[in-house]
Amino acid sequence: MLTHAPTNIACWACDGTYRTASGMILHLESGFCPCLIDTMELNKLLASWFGVSFIDPDYLFDLYDGKDLKKAHGEDPRPFFCCECKERFLLFSTFVQHVECGPCEQSLKNLALDELKELFRNEFVRGEDGGFQLL
Repeated sequence: MLTHAPTNIACWACDGTYRTASGMILHLESGFCPCLIDTMELNKLLASWFGVSFIDPDYLFDLYDGKDLKKAHGEDPRPFFCCECKERFLLFSTFVQHVECGPCEQSLKNLALDELKELFRNEFVRGEDGGFQLL
């Protein structure tokens, strides 16, 4: 049961710890992290990191430009996809959760989250308000 799993996944930007990588990423996407990063800022970074590896090409530039996907693509945009089972996801955190739960053969190793964490830390700098900003 996940409720009793240790919280050993550290947030990439604050002192928070989480039981899963998807939980930590959801924390960043939500805008509740003290670093003040939100889904749009994270999506810009993901677009530059993954390119079309896990992102539908029809959404790539809109993610990179920080556009509101619902305004650009309608009510149910799903830019992230699993290349193993072809399932699509609105949020990167739900894609990572899909990979963690293992309904298909996709692996967390393929997402290179450790390298993505380093890119995240290199691309964002601590701002005067204590939050982070894209360089």
